[in-house]
Amino acid sequence: MGLQVGKIERIDVDVASLVRFAQAVAEALPGLPVPPPDKSTASASAAEILQESTKASPDHSKLKALGGALRTIVEGAANGVGSALATALLGMWHP
Repeated sequence: MGLQVGKIERIDVDVASLVRFAQAVAEALPGLPVPPPDKSTASASAAEILQESTKASPDHSKLKALGGALRTIVEGAANGVGSALATALLGMWHP
């Protein structure tokens, strides 16, 4: 196997679905059973997703990372009380 030089892998993200997911999480966040530090992180991640998505050339790697972080927080909520809402949110976007 040789070393491949100059190959750039494009990370595709369904930006529209991710934006809908981020908006829904931001709206549902007050009702999710998530610790305050995670709520703050989730809120910041959702806001950053919305901001990045409006750029002429959004950074798909950044969006995927932010979406993954947001999804991880919601997955934690899905394991606790109030899991129906979190489970519904998780169905909105898959990395």
